[in-house]
Amino acid sequence: VGVGVDVGQEWTSNQWHHAAFTWSPNSLKLYLDGILRSQATIGYLPSIDEQAFQIGADGEASSLDAVIDEFRLSDLERSAQEIQMDYLSSMTVSNLSVEPGTTNLLETWWCSPRLTATASVGVVPIPTEAAVWTSSNTNVAQIDATGKIVANKAGLAILTATLNGKSASVTVNVTAPLKPAEEY
Repeated sequence: VGVGVDVGQEWTSNQWHHAAFTWSPNSLKLYLDGILRSQATIGYLPSIDEQAFQIGADGEASSLDAVIDEFRLSDLERSAQEIQMDYLSSMTVSNLSVEPGTTNLLETWWCSPRLTATASVGVVPIPTEAAVWTSSNTNVAQIDATGKIVANKAGLAILTATLNGKSASVTVNVTAPLKPAEEY
């Protein structure tokens, strides 16, 4: 039983990455750099009777040429949020940015901002829900629990994300939909 992701086209030499596997009685999950990338449904955890424990290969021909600098094994399933926070806390953030910098939405519309951090490991994507968000006017727009910008009513709001002491903002212009022209 296993999960995997081919990172051959994504990763380059001398880059740091965070990999976390977690399992429950029903599933096995793989998180790379704090993001769920692969999962498999399993009916049970197989008994472990082998002397070898394999990480970074498919069991036969393929293998990952890498260095593991930290390894932890736990008897508890870790949540997605715990894995994300572990990944984020392991880096020093020097800059945070959000795209788009400005967005125009109609009332009730939403969009998903892209949050990136310049960190000790390079420029990395950050899940929007991992940051602490504030809104200058929650009546106009705010970030929901899934990390989406939600337009509530016409007006202007500035949404600010904060992570590890750094901040980035997006300006949200919300307009009311046009009313249909009256028939004459």
